[in-house]
Amino acid sequence: MVDRTQPTEILSPAEFRRIREELGLSIPELTRLLNIATARSVRRWEEGDTPVSGPVTLLMRALVDVNGLYAYLAQAAETRGKMP
Repeated sequence: MVDRTQPTEILSPAEFRRIREELGLSIPELTRLLNIATARSVRRWEEGDTPVSGPVTLLMRALVDVNGLYAYLAQAAETRGKMP
């Protein structure tokens, strides 16, 4: 669980990629799940070209830690018509 008494440490590119792969998601699938405009952002985070933002860090960690969050986001993406 996240320690809310300490600032959240931003994910490294390797950590970001590890979480995506742990979730079994391709870059396009994660892009749709997070409702990001283009997969280019995800690629830049994983390559270290752009730092992962605080909100995305929190969301990625929550996807691993919070039961049901993945299902909720997948349903929301489906409702938006973006998940296969």
